[in-house]
Amino acid sequence: MLLHDLVSTSAEVASTRSRKAKVAALASLLSRTPTEEVGLVVSYLSGRLLQRRTGVGWRSLTSLPDPADEPSLTVVEVHEAFESLSALAGPGSASSRATGVASLFGRATAEEQQWLRGLVTGEVRQGALDAVVQEGLAVAGGVPLTVVRRAAMLAGSTVAIAEAALGEGEAGLARFRLEVGRPVLPMLASSAPDVDAALAKAAGDGGAVVVDAKLDGIRVQVHRDGDDVLVVTRSLDDITTRLPEVVAVARSLRSERFVLDGEALAVGADGRPRPFQETSSRTAQASGAVISPFFFDVLHLDGEDLMESPGHVRAAALERLVPAEHRVQRLETTSVEEAESFLAAQISAGHEGVVVKSPSAAYDAGRRGAAWVKVKPVHTLDLVVVAVEWGSGRRSGLLSNIHLAARDGDELVMLGKTFKGMADEVLAWQTERFLALETHREGHAPRLTPSPAEPAYQYAGSARRGSERGDVTLLSQACNSELHTRIVTSMTSRAPETDGRRSAAAARRRAREAEILQATRALFDERGVRDAQIEDIAKAVGINRAIVYRHFSGKEELFALTLVGYLDEMRTALETASSAGGPAEERLARIVGAFVDYALEHPAFVDCAQALMRRSGPELLDEISESALFRLGRGISGCLSILSGALEDGVRAGDFSVSDPTLLANTLYASGLGALQLARVGILVKEAAPGVPTVGEISHDQVRDYLVVSALALARGGGRA
Repeated sequence: MLLHDLVSTSAEVASTRSRKAKVAALASLLSRTPTEEVGLVVSYLSGRLLQRRTGVGWRSLTSLPDPADEPSLTVVEVHEAFESLSALAGPGSASSRATGVASLFGRATAEEQQWLRGLVTGEVRQGALDAVVQEGLAVAGGVPLTVVRRAAMLAGSTVAIAEAALGEGEAGLARFRLEVGRPVLPMLASSAPDVDAALAKAAGDGGAVVVDAKLDGIRVQVHRDGDDVLVVTRSLDDITTRLPEVVAVARSLRSERFVLDGEALAVGADGRPRPFQETSSRTAQASGAVISPFFFDVLHLDGEDLMESPGHVRAAALERLVPAEHRVQRLETTSVEEAESFLAAQISAGHEGVVVKSPSAAYDAGRRGAAWVKVKPVHTLDLVVVAVEWGSGRRSGLLSNIHLAARDGDELVMLGKTFKGMADEVLAWQTERFLALETHREGHAPRLTPSPAEPAYQYAGSARRGSERGDVTLLSQACNSELHTRIVTSMTSRAPETDGRRSAAAARRRAREAEILQATRALFDERGVRDAQIEDIAKAVGINRAIVYRHFSGKEELFALTLVGYLDEMRTALETASSAGGPAEERLARIVGAFVDYALEHPAFVDCAQALMRRSGPELLDEISESALFRLGRGISGCLSILSGALEDGVRAGDFSVSDPTLLANTLYASGLGALQLARVGILVKEAAPGVPTVGEISHDQVRDYLVVSALALARGGGRA
């Protein structure tokens, strides 16, 4: 099948809001697809490559060859090209990858290039991904949608059952059954704001419900067949070897053939759950804090599939199989008051909340519906928007990432930032309104003066923990539940009135400081850090050098704040690389690659960063004001938080084995700066014979590839970080 046909169908699907029309377009394409290619076509229509890692990201696609005039590229050729790209590794791989990308995209038409770029970056936006593709597959194969969905859930993906659906129909899909040892997608819970709403949703007719404790751990599915035990995560990643204590519990149970669903988490000596970070870190390796499993469902027991059985039948089977110390706490009730008391008890015990379940519901693998409803405390915070960053990808040209602060007396304390849950109209509104409120910029981030009468937008989202002082305690509490952030640009109390002359003087001072920093940055980029002198900076601004020292405590502080500007730009590049999503390893490779690319484009950044790193903390405090040092720390930690966040997500997904993501992020930053000096010099020293040194050449690509490969090796468990 030509890629052109698939791209045309994707455009047709994107052009309509009618679900029926989308399904019809997808079914028409799938019915024309050769059986042996249907899995590939389904994957592409769902917006995913079959390869977990290709090494190709948004930066690789910023400059593409001229498009082809006529379509000739097939979907199989696209798959083969990405398969070859995914196999590249080692010295010279970056150059080979660039050549491969140019070859593939050079054969694509303009429309195909745009669509392929979206496929690589996870930006295929057609208003129809896996769920609608399943409907199209059902129509094309003449199979009931429920049969297609069930087979996909049991097989773990739509791609796995696509060929059988079209080639063999319902009879072929019937082969996909629950098998002990083959993971299935877990059943998921919808949300409700409170217990009353959850009971109304789950009970329906007002009957009894089951209320389970909701634990803040790693979702695990445990399969046992004799002595063989398999433990997988929510994303079906195998973590059996990392959780020997879970394996031991499974082998201690009386049955030798079962499938259990539950949570695994670290529990302290007092019986209270440890912070989630300890659980996620421990589940990335085979040693450390003890992990205990707590099960809440059973899908198979002693040859009997229980997925279609009512919840109360599965609950009885669970009680027969699993002792109380390894089952989640459970309450069966018709009373809202009893359920609320149970929720309060779980929160007091350190758990997330509760899940309200219908006792008559089957186990709907891979689905999120009304049969299971989670309730977690919601904290509403009135926060002030103090800065906002430009978006990337489909948000390019719009202000996206919001910096949030809370009042502490007369001060605003930065708490964190968020970019989730914003509809297009909100993005458009805030871009116009926030630019009107802008006072100045730090790097690329507009800083705002809040208006006391600004209307508020309200939405649910999770604010990322910031690096500023005062945020850790508040957000560590709030992020244990779904943080409901009410974004406001008004203050809960008015700031003290200021004298107009003082405001004007402060504005002039900020403007002069910005001029000095801009001149310093220009000299850094032109001459390098070593040759930039205070006299030259003052001359560039048109002032006496003494005025420079009125604004900055010394050369070190001026250089530190100039470095902050570089760090803010780098953070934007790292955020863009991270936001493309994808598997953890691919995301980490993009982030490290973006770090290297930015540093090579700005050699003064490397010099400035290394010059400051050579000084101890006490020395910096002697030479740099506390506020400037705080801004420097915020700039560095802002970059490191993106890297450590990717590492933590990889640990949580089971892809990485890192006990301390923050330490590894700092190590990669420091060692990366040293390796970048090597790239700048381009000289590789080695021993030609014992005692005889020789000098060779090393390219930027070699250093880049080395840093990416090293980061991945350490993240996979090649080090103790």
